[in-house]
Amino acid sequence: MTPPEFISRVIRVYREAKRPRFPHPRVRRGRAASVAPALEELVAYWLAVNLPRDTQIWVDQPVRFPGVNRIAWYFDIAIVRNGAIRAILDIKADIGWMRDEFIDICRRHRKRMQMIRGCVGEIRDRLQGSHRAVRVSNRCCHHIVIISGENISANQREVALRRAKSCEPELHVYVLSEGTHPNDVAKGLSGIRVNRDAFDLLLKRLAR
Repeated sequence: MTPPEFISRVIRVYREAKRPRFPHPRVRRGRAASVAPALEELVAYWLAVNLPRDTQIWVDQPVRFPGVNRIAWYFDIAIVRNGAIRAILDIKADIGWMRDEFIDICRRHRKRMQMIRGCVGEIRDRLQGSHRAVRVSNRCCHHIVIISGENISANQREVALRRAKSCEPELHVYVLSEGTHPNDVAKGLSGIRVNRDAFDLLLKRLAR
């Protein structure tokens, strides 16, 4: 799946969210359904077809770290290789609604990453009905993946991304597309600029 193909699937996700999942002539949806779960699974699928075959990809998997957090943390996506969490991904459709608090979110994620690197957590395998331990790599990083850089002014976006750089190297931010928001596309990829460099850099870092 190429970056343009990925963005095309994102557009389809938004369109399908505007229609009832179980259509009927007398059923009409007002507000669109949440696209968050579908975007998480789409990113996971794109990673699965592009990362090494020994990589496991966990979606919305709760992980509890005894002595660190009292309740489980839910990671949008966790990249697991050789029994260790190598990377954690946070998937955002855009950052328009969090423009004023984005840097605080980045700082919280960086602090959490500093706390859990090298720690052993516990997950519940719902398919197996059992619990098992999982280690967080000492080199694990948090990656915030923003599907669209729109729904926010260009100046606000640049300020938010520049401030987020202060959270490196524990945290990195990627904007996969700019121009028209996928939710507003009328046909094809009209008006969307696909940021191939962001796709490539994300894959390069996750493949380490």
